[in-house]
Amino acid sequence: MFTRSRILLGMALLLSLILVPSVFAGGWAVVTLDELPVNATAGEPLTVGFTVRQHGKTPLGGLSPTVTFTLPKEEQFAVTAEEDGDEGHYSATVTFPKEGEWEWSIEAFTMNQPMPTISVAASSLAPSTAKSEPVPYMLILRTLAFGLGLIGLFIALRKKTRIAIAFTAICLAVGLASFIPVSTVPKVEAQTNLSSQPAGESSISQVELGRRLFIAKGCITCHVNSKVGSADYWTIEMGAPNLTSFTASPEYLRMWLADPKSVKRLTEMPNLKLSETEIEALIAFISSK
Repeated sequence: MFTRSRILLGMALLLSLILVPSVFAGGWAVVTLDELPVNATAGEPLTVGFTVRQHGKTPLGGLSPTVTFTLPKEEQFAVTAEEDGDEGHYSATVTFPKEGEWEWSIEAFTMNQPMPTISVAASSLAPSTAKSEPVPYMLILRTLAFGLGLIGLFIALRKKTRIAIAFTAICLAVGLASFIPVSTVPKVEAQTNLSSQPAGESSISQVELGRRLFIAKGCITCHVNSKVGSADYWTIEMGAPNLTSFTASPEYLRMWLADPKSVKRLTEMPNLKLSETEIEALIAFISSK
């Protein structure tokens, strides 16, 4: 007759067999975005590129990753990424149907990796409504000014009076002035340029940019860091150091992030080909309190 302890032990073993993740059988990977998506606008195509590495090291080709986008409580859709370029590199082109804060994730090789939220701006397809009415009025004013100027010139030549000469000069000045661009044009252009400025790196702090990159580059998959601040991102603890309270000099981190093997030849961390801006932002986040 089984004792209670044996029954509990048997249940624990059964659960462990059921719940042992495929990661220990070689079934986990890290997704690394090429760059954080910025300037996303509803109705306009946006291409995202990323690399899939088994165990964070070996590029994996031959996959069909699914990229899922969700506007909470409103809409959801998915696109399939295709192989593009180097081994293990994929890209997908997406067109958002509406503006909003879109959540998204990339599912590849049994992993479903959440990514930082994308802020999608409203469509800016309204250039033709930028005040075209003044054009006919300007044409009428120009015609009238030059017409009256010619009449004034004719009278000035016949009568040779100062009033006629002054009248002619005023009309010609008004006619010539009508060719100068109206001040509303540069204002419209300025508004357009303002709305099209990047809302990505320049509009957030360096620490926040580093936090998003920590997620987007796949660092969170291997390294615990409670400063990421969300339960949606999970970490496979396979011996990589916990970076929550990690401290190191900026110089050391700069060398490490630029080329890990130049610092530690036998490290398993790959070179993520980070830009200088990305490296500085990651240093700011990792060193933050």
